[in-house]
Amino acid sequence: MVGGTNQLTITNNSNETWTLSKEVYASWLTLLNDKGEEVTTGGTGVFVVKATATANYTVADRTATITLARGDGNDPLYVKVTQAAPEPMSISSANFQFSYSGGTQTLTVTNPESGKDGFAWSLAQDAAETVGWLTATPATGTGGKDKVAFTTASINTSASARTATFALTRQGQNSISITVMQAGAPTSSLSPAAIVAEPGGGSYTFNVVSPAGIPWSLNCEESWLTVTPASGSGSATVTVNAQGNPSYTDPRDSRITLSREGLASDAVWLLVVQDKSIQPTPTCTPKIQYGSSKYTTGYIFTYGLNVPVGTKWTLKMDERYAASMGLYNYMWFVDPAQGRVQTLTGTGPGNIIVITTNYPASNVGYMGPL
Repeated sequence: MVGGTNQLTITNNSNETWTLSKEVYASWLTLLNDKGEEVTTGGTGVFVVKATATANYTVADRTATITLARGDGNDPLYVKVTQAAPEPMSISSANFQFSYSGGTQTLTVTNPESGKDGFAWSLAQDAAETVGWLTATPATGTGGKDKVAFTTASINTSASARTATFALTRQGQNSISITVMQAGAPTSSLSPAAIVAEPGGGSYTFNVVSPAGIPWSLNCEESWLTVTPASGSGSATVTVNAQGNPSYTDPRDSRITLSREGLASDAVWLLVVQDKSIQPTPTCTPKIQYGSSKYTTGYIFTYGLNVPVGTKWTLKMDERYAASMGLYNYMWFVDPAQGRVQTLTGTGPGNIIVITTNYPASNVGYMGPL
């Protein structure tokens, strides 16, 4: 382990000299006298040899053999020297898993060789990785039980998990691999998947289900839809307002799309569908009336036409009735721009003026549909 010195005492009662040696590869072991000089030979008497070993920074025990040989031809004596390997470190866990939202977790490093020269540990990230989302503090230590904090720097907005690998190293020990993984964020969703809006419009609600801490925004494909709120974070209830469909012939639909970091631009959306509006039946009042005032030799009739604002309409005399009563050439609509016409067009509600001219035979005017 850390090395040290053991004393070897050689007692020689003969007049023969002796030699002391060790294997060439055992450079970690020295045999010295009291003066610090290497001992290789000696004679009669008592000799003290200090066998000194340097610190063992390898991962295995190591051995050496000291050979004491005498010149009298007797068998040599052998002394086996064994130096243990350093005690290995241990860690509290080799795998750390974070949720997508991140946080801090602690690694405990237990180092039995703490306080001894050359037995500090270090923690380094795999050189092949580029990781900006994770820090490890501290990266070195010398204590018997050191704490390392793994801290994620940000939320993982991606749907994919991300991983960082660290190597814990120390002399006299094989490297220890540590893996830190942060899960990917859950996906977002909108429910229900579709909303059926009334032709006349209205307000409806849907739910945004999304991971906390990740901002999102909503975009309406068409201007006839608006949403409140249009942005947020995490789950929420959203109100969508649909304007009435002005068309009496065409239904319509539009998407509401959720955008969020870590999702494809069109991955999450719902559909709002709206049927065409039901066209109201126009009404004209009164149904029957008598001329209220003279117009030369005829009469003036005023009708109220009730149709939705913006609705285009066309009025013309019904030839079946007008012709049968001999009125077709005597009855006219009044067009403010063109004067007397038998076909009148317009937009929206208003009053319609009908006149009869040059029809002395009638004292009641025309009665029948327009």
